[in-house]
Amino acid sequence: VREYIFYIRDFLTVQPFFEKFGPRCEKEMIEKADLVVANSAYLAAYAGQWNPNSADIGQGCNLDDFIADGLPVPPDMKDIPRPILGYCGAITGMRLDENLLVHLSDCLPEVSIVLVGPSEPGFGKSRLRRLKNVYFLGGKKPEQAPSYIQHFSICMNPQVLNPLTLGNYPRKIDEYLAAGKPVVATTTPAMEMFRDYTFLCESAGDYVSNIRGI
Repeated sequence: VREYIFYIRDFLTVQPFFEKFGPRCEKEMIEKADLVVANSAYLAAYAGQWNPNSADIGQGCNLDDFIADGLPVPPDMKDIPRPILGYCGAITGMRLDENLLVHLSDCLPEVSIVLVGPSEPGFGKSRLRRLKNVYFLGGKKPEQAPSYIQHFSICMNPQVLNPLTLGNYPRKIDEYLAAGKPVVATTTPAMEMFRDYTFLCESAGDYVSNIRGI
């Protein structure tokens, strides 16, 4: 007997590439599966609409490199004034709240906001890239990420709220915490499991007050 297991790790059907056929095809594949596994409780509940054999199995990742001490300061971070509020990951309007980042820059001029990762061409062009305390450092190799994160003062996950991000498991939070960094992040269903270990924020004001309090 051959079993069919469907794995869901992202809410892909809201993305432009998948939105035409994705909802119908995904539903059919989930219904046919013997088992559906997801990396968050939110996505397991989503799949459970069509298949009762749906379960949250969490997200695995190798954190050894993030736990390491004494990593060198990346060359493009050496001259950036501290403290540094940093983000490491994909920089796209579907995931990050550009208005929130502008607000943080305005309210915290003494803080350097450092964004590490491949950037969507249009993200931040309206204003964010012209702000003096905001730094776009571009995409890096995966093995370089621990060095950047280790030299952040505070790590953040400034997600915009939409169907894609609500249930997305934020693996970067594992990496931030493994590096021993304080973390501020937007409250989402998937972030609830980190509530005791991070500073969760409902608003831009929460971000500012939490960052100032760290």
